[in-house]
Amino acid sequence: MSFLFVINIFIYFYLQFIKLRYLSSYFKNRKFAGTNPFIILFIFKLPVDIFKVVIGPPFILESGIDNIYYNIAILITSVSLLVDYLLLRFAFLVSNKYTFTSYNLNIKTRYSKMIYASIVFYFLFFLSFFLLSSSSFGFLNWIKDPRTGYQLHRMGAGQFWVFAISFLSVSFTIFAFSVKKNINLIMLLVPYLYSAYLLGSKGIVLEFLVFFLIVLWIRRFKNLRKIFLITVPLAFLLMIINFFTSAGYNSGTMDYKSILSYFDYYVNSAMYYKEYYAGGIDLFYGKIYFSEFWSLVPRGFYPNKPYIYGIIHVNEYFFPGAAEATNTPAFGGPVNYFADFGILGVVVLTFLDPFKFIYYFFLCQLLKSYDYESIKNNLFLFLLFLFFTAPFFLFSLSFPLNMIFLFMVAMILLFMNKIRFSK
Repeated sequence: MSFLFVINIFIYFYLQFIKLRYLSSYFKNRKFAGTNPFIILFIFKLPVDIFKVVIGPPFILESGIDNIYYNIAILITSVSLLVDYLLLRFAFLVSNKYTFTSYNLNIKTRYSKMIYASIVFYFLFFLSFFLLSSSSFGFLNWIKDPRTGYQLHRMGAGQFWVFAISFLSVSFTIFAFSVKKNINLIMLLVPYLYSAYLLGSKGIVLEFLVFFLIVLWIRRFKNLRKIFLITVPLAFLLMIINFFTSAGYNSGTMDYKSILSYFDYYVNSAMYYKEYYAGGIDLFYGKIYFSEFWSLVPRGFYPNKPYIYGIIHVNEYFFPGAAEATNTPAFGGPVNYFADFGILGVVVLTFLDPFKFIYYFFLCQLLKSYDYESIKNNLFLFLLFLFFTAPFFLFSLSFPLNMIFLFMVAMILLFMNKIRFSK
């Protein structure tokens, strides 16, 4: 079985590599093509992926890498990765026939107006953070101990945390493209990183740091490799600190089992496949897929929204009552599609995912004009870049709230670029 494990893992990472290679082909004739944004993201996400897939589950599960249901979980995930890659190629094939930047969406931005916009969004971040921190913990207490505020004092004010992180992301993205000199961007990186740190998660700081590298790549910063050599070790240090903090290092109760349990992403999936192949749980035949649309309805708009919908049907089978307590353990891979129609559901529903198709369609539109001047001077391209690349932008906002928020940002930027300021 260990041989099957090796083959399984090879296929899993190879499918991610061919997707990375295809996306990287859009940069093959550009300077620094060997270190493009997708490669930068891949480098930083690879260690976490290795722990989730290779290291964590085999140590947690009974029989380790010989656990057949864990291998089934990885294999079915690989099937979805292959279909997802085919969907990517198909969406890019369709998108290449259109160029939206040649239509009326080609709205010019202005340097001074975008700088003002960056300040406005930073003010909105500060306002959201003030409302968040003042709700229970206290503004000064939160600044002294952001981690405690993040962990224990977001209840009842979580919306302000969500707004704060997106407003900060918009402000930094605008500033990163509007500032004229690279040295000014580098100097103001620290205040933005500190602002991200105040939100309580070192993972947010890491995302901003990775985004900073991507922006330097787009700006064709000549000392990018030197910056890369400095920031990569710093970023990995942040990852390690964030991981040990989340795993309970500060409490003094952490052991290797608690560390590995942090990467139980596919353990629950293995539990599901074991139960399914033992005949304990039947397929849902579309109940999961169609009830998932309840996720589009905010509970604040409809208080009678059911607690059990979509993949939570599977959660409820293994963890009764957990959904109502807002505790829904994750199932790694396409368990939601498999639980409806088996392997056929994984293939068909992955390829027919309308949101993924739209995502890849507009990603192609962005990549066709993925250079500093185009993104900086074209509001439509900038909004696409903001949507796809900005750190933690729209985090925890599901459809349609994420689209409403994006529309609001677009209207503010459009307004800021149209009005005139008196000297």
